[in-house]
Amino acid sequence: MWTLFFSLCFFSIFAECPAHSKESETHPPKATKLHIQDPWIRASNGKNGAAFLEIKNLQNVQESLLSVQSSVCQEVELHTHTHENGIMKMRPVKSIAITSGGKTRLQPGGLHIMLMGLHAPLKAGDHVDLVLHFQHAGQVPLHVPVKAMSYQPCKPCCAAYKNRPVLKIN
Repeated sequence: MWTLFFSLCFFSIFAECPAHSKESETHPPKATKLHIQDPWIRASNGKNGAAFLEIKNLQNVQESLLSVQSSVCQEVELHTHTHENGIMKMRPVKSIAITSGGKTRLQPGGLHIMLMGLHAPLKAGDHVDLVLHFQHAGQVPLHVPVKAMSYQPCKPCCAAYKNRPVLKIN
């Protein structure tokens, strides 16, 4: 087990090292535009579900998440929660902005991706394919795990939060 772990660590170090890439010999490395972390979908037995993630914008311009596609439902909308007269309500938004050099967290009780008219229940352990459409970065496909209804993502103060996997979008 440890041999496999260290082999994967060794490979991942050299797989991203420009000195060990033939592409770097002829082409300069592309600048990374976005980092996407902690994508997950809450399990659902109902007609709707929700997806969450964190987007970090490494570009020198503001980025916008414009839309999302998925084949698991009839429609996908970008949503936010608002408080009106002491009642929390969900409202669709046209896009989700990610400031230059900043990050936006889609999370329960805040901004999120709403999966509406599910074709089948979303069960913990399953995966769902999403395609995120950004203003500048273009289309970004994701293979997102479905987590149990009781799942709680890492908080920024948690040690595991700092060591979580990152999807780098060029």
